[in-house]
Amino acid sequence: MTAANRLAFPKPEPRRKAKGRKQRREATVLDRVWKAVKARDGRCRLAGVLHFGACAGKHELAHAEGKRRFRTRGQAADERHQTAFCLLLCSSHHRLGEYAYDAHRMYIEMLTPRGADGPLRFRTHDGAVWEEQA
Repeated sequence: MTAANRLAFPKPEPRRKAKGRKQRREATVLDRVWKAVKARDGRCRLAGVLHFGACAGKHELAHAEGKRRFRTRGQAADERHQTAFCLLLCSSHHRLGEYAYDAHRMYIEMLTPRGADGPLRFRTHDGAVWEEQA
């Protein structure tokens, strides 16, 4: 390569290529966290709690209060997705039912510094509270 062929400002990487690499990295991290959370929880964290209604639908990965996905956009995948901030909920408790977490009808509080890896407290919009035992 001669000096005449070198650009003072080289062309940036194509957007499609950069975005694809970022999505693959995010998918790899999310898959690792999904497997760890599924092994830890095994089922919906609210399974069997009568006041919150019956579980229904497939299991989904829910991001806890401070780490909801809309709040963490632009962060590195390792920072966005951690087992300490993710838990397993059925689709009814996550986004569809009367006490759906994504619809802000249920709130999740972490009781220890370990976050979702430790016990949680669930509160509903109508005042019901259920606390997991350590």
